[in-house]
Amino acid sequence: MVLVKGFYDDIHFTESNISGFNIVGNDLMIDIHSGLEIYPPHPLANSHTMSAPCCLIFKNVVSSQRTFSIYAGDPKKDGFKETKKVFDKVSEPEPNKAYEEYGVEGVLLEPKAWISWKIIAEEFSVDDLKE
Repeated sequence: MVLVKGFYDDIHFTESNISGFNIVGNDLMIDIHSGLEIYPPHPLANSHTMSAPCCLIFKNVVSSQRTFSIYAGDPKKDGFKETKKVFDKVSEPEPNKAYEEYGVEGVLLEPKAWISWKIIAEEFSVDDLKE
């Protein structure tokens, strides 16, 4: 397992396939099944492939806003049947901490949907899930 803190700007999400997520306490973990592109100078750029799974970890999350555009059938030709928005207030911001806004997007595998996600958190890391 290699856990890399930061380097958010070196990650490209558009082709990501998101298999799930979990909020534990004030932290949010997003499981990426495949499709995450990592560019240099990110420390995982030379070892992570787009077909490999990984986990995005957001520490001390203040809020999470997900917009799900649920596919009507075939994503390439049928479009969307509905859009849902979900807002989670996870914690109160602490005055002595710096928070950033992060954006994640990709295909949620179940239910099959395009997801756009805005997350306000103190810290971001990637776990390559390799043993």
